[in-house]
Amino acid sequence: MSNTEFYDGIQTAEKQARRSHRLLISLIIVLSMAVAAGAFYVFRQIEHQMSLHAAAVSDNRTWVIAQLEVDLAKFSLAMSEAVLSGDPADHLETVREQFDILYSRVLLLRSSNSLRQTGLETRAEWLLLSGGDGLLEQYIPVIDGPDEGLAAALPEMITRFADIRPGLRTGVVEAVFSIMGNGDLLRANLRDTLRMFAAATLWLLSGMAVLTLGLFLQSRSRTKHARALEFALQNLRTTINSALDAVLIVNGQGRVIGSNRATVSMFGGKLETARPRLSEILREGDDGSPSVSLTTLRPGMRFRIQGVRLNGTSFPVEASVGTGRTVSGRAITVIFVRDISEQIAHEERFAQARNAAMEADEAKARFLAVMSHEMRTPLTGLLSALDLLVRTTDLDDTQVWLSDIIRTCGTTALEQVNNVLHLSRMGSADAGQYPVSTFSLTQTLRDLVRQFQPDAARNETSVEFVGAENDVLGVSLPLQLLNRAVANLLSNAVKFTEKGQIRLELSHWPAEREGWVAIQIAVQDTGIGIAEKDLERIFENFETLDASYSRVREGSGLGLGIAKLAVGELGGHIETQSELGKGSRFTLFFEAPLAEVEVAEPAPRALPAVPLAELSVLLAEDNAINRTLITRQLEGLGAIVTTAEDGQHAFDKAAEKCFDLILMDVSMPRLDGLSATRLIRQKGACRNVPIIAITAQAAPERQAEYLAAGMTDVLMKPVRIDRLVEVMCQHARRPDKVLRDGHCKDAGIKTDMPLADDSMVESLLEDLGVDFVAKTVETFRLETDKALVLTRAALAERDMEQVRKLAHSSAGAAGALGLMALNRVLLDQENLAIAQDERKATMIQAYVEELYAQSMRHLGEIISKAKASALIPEEASIG
Repeated sequence: MSNTEFYDGIQTAEKQARRSHRLLISLIIVLSMAVAAGAFYVFRQIEHQMSLHAAAVSDNRTWVIAQLEVDLAKFSLAMSEAVLSGDPADHLETVREQFDILYSRVLLLRSSNSLRQTGLETRAEWLLLSGGDGLLEQYIPVIDGPDEGLAAALPEMITRFADIRPGLRTGVVEAVFSIMGNGDLLRANLRDTLRMFAAATLWLLSGMAVLTLGLFLQSRSRTKHARALEFALQNLRTTINSALDAVLIVNGQGRVIGSNRATVSMFGGKLETARPRLSEILREGDDGSPSVSLTTLRPGMRFRIQGVRLNGTSFPVEASVGTGRTVSGRAITVIFVRDISEQIAHEERFAQARNAAMEADEAKARFLAVMSHEMRTPLTGLLSALDLLVRTTDLDDTQVWLSDIIRTCGTTALEQVNNVLHLSRMGSADAGQYPVSTFSLTQTLRDLVRQFQPDAARNETSVEFVGAENDVLGVSLPLQLLNRAVANLLSNAVKFTEKGQIRLELSHWPAEREGWVAIQIAVQDTGIGIAEKDLERIFENFETLDASYSRVREGSGLGLGIAKLAVGELGGHIETQSELGKGSRFTLFFEAPLAEVEVAEPAPRALPAVPLAELSVLLAEDNAINRTLITRQLEGLGAIVTTAEDGQHAFDKAAEKCFDLILMDVSMPRLDGLSATRLIRQKGACRNVPIIAITAQAAPERQAEYLAAGMTDVLMKPVRIDRLVEVMCQHARRPDKVLRDGHCKDAGIKTDMPLADDSMVESLLEDLGVDFVAKTVETFRLETDKALVLTRAALAERDMEQVRKLAHSSAGAAGALGLMALNRVLLDQENLAIAQDERKATMIQAYVEELYAQSMRHLGEIISKAKASALIPEEASIG
């Protein structure tokens, strides 16, 4: 089948369909007329026959009923003649004959429905005549008896039958009239039914007429549609022949039976002339791989394969598949083929460019990692050495002045490195991976103000926070982004404001989204200001203002750009107002979900003279300068420092001895800090010891990786000694630190955690009931009393394994009851027992017993209150 045959077949089928449709309409019209004529004739015949039948039936029923009275009269007349003749014997047979006729008539009427319809059967005379004990039944023995008996009974019978004749005659007349009336009614109903039949027939004929009209109109529409289809086929033929893609029509045997003009140029000849198999011109590959067959093709498929020209050369193509049927119902497959040689070449060039870009990104990431470590590390060492110099050496005025210059230059250089790292991080593809924190926005902004107040004071500038005094405003958002945005704005304001004032203002209101708050943070200064023409470009990277900014203060021009990017990551924006010579106002707008937080008033942190006395610290740092500086600083504060130059060395020492705290650099040779931490957490004496990461790699996902590896906290380089001491005091596990007066009063253990998690205890009381919890607490008291006695005995015998088991068991029970402080100190004792530290495990026992007593008193108070509340009726607690 060629292309022409294919399209001509479609047109021929359409013409045949039109002819068939016209013939169908003609047949419907003829059939409708025949149905109408036949219905009319049948109607007339039915009406005539029903009339005749009704008359016959009516006449028969009235005659039968009327004959009853005639038969009764004949019977009475026969009896009278027999009596009057003087010789009754000659007339008795006639009497018996008339009696039988009357009896038969009565039986016929009793078995007929006509009697019920007339009401005759309810009359007393009829019942007296034909009832079960009526006259007929009474005189049957007499009629059937001897003549003498019948002759003797005739006078009585004449009298009794004569009594019922008038009433029976009246009933018969009424019955005849009733039957005639019913017949008239039935005939009227029949006529109505016939009329309804005629109406239904007319309605049917009307419907058929309407249907015929509809078919006629549809025929006209189909004719127009056929013409439109013919034009569409012509247009389709033109379109397919004009298409740039090759179109192949394949029959059920897999041979190409039709194609368009593009096929000639693509495959090098007319395929419908050569009629090749599909498998001969389409292959999976150009290396002899399997060919394409109809069994593998599905409608809607798009795939890339190799096309084979008639001369045997191959080229890449993309094909899509459709299916259809010919006029005769045979299945065909239509395949659209596109030469994608140029597209493949473009894709290869694009892939090469993409790979090059990815390699460049990887190189950039490696460069940033190196810069983060190699550039920040010496700056950290410089600032740490300066801090140690100032703390441990008496400097004269000139030396103090020079040290201030060193600190300022070093801090500025570190700030520029941090800005470049932040900018690169926020411009990367994973910029949205900052962890979300829940915190008090008000407290965070107050902390930022306190952070910048010392630097501002050097410029004789005040920095103050303006906001509601007792407003906590708990929110959930990436804290790092918020700090980055606000800190850069504050840093900018401090840098360009001298002898002035800086205000950090916070205002907020409910957002449109339920549970969210709209936040406005403004940084306003009385500095040198910005010209209106420069307000847009100051947010561009590496932009500084030639007139005032660049000459008054040094800067890389990245701070405002980073602030803008950070606010953008928060889903907000920055607005700027400034007047040259009078100051600037930068306002951040964004929204955040509300959260519940508890903020404690920050207590003044006055470090004692020896805050880390006897604290055993393992310091893992590969840089010798940093290792020496941190060691000197910690030893100056009373700590006992053991050093390791790489991760492997740190793991070996942590396996041998239980330290109070481990400071772990992340990037180290042989074994990095993450791997060392994982090994320490798996086994050894320090598997439960806090490990603080010290790193210059500030990316949020890296911090999450550190914590996931088992590190307790992350400390960013450069390490300031006050911040280092703060973190160490927060996490150090030192049960012997406060044993100087003979019993444990370690502030870190007693105040870091409350005696009990009251909300957890209340939840237990609510879920399990007061009585059940009280019984459980009593069981815990008995078992713990016994465990404490056994622990003292085990300590005396130096049985650390027994101490570990007892502490572990008691710690689990305490945690289940919400006794968090007791749980914590028992875990401390368990770790000391694991480390075989008999001295510390013994010294902490006194505090365990003291804390146990306090915890039991606290639990008793909570349970007593719960029992008292349970005794109060519900009505008493309302309002």
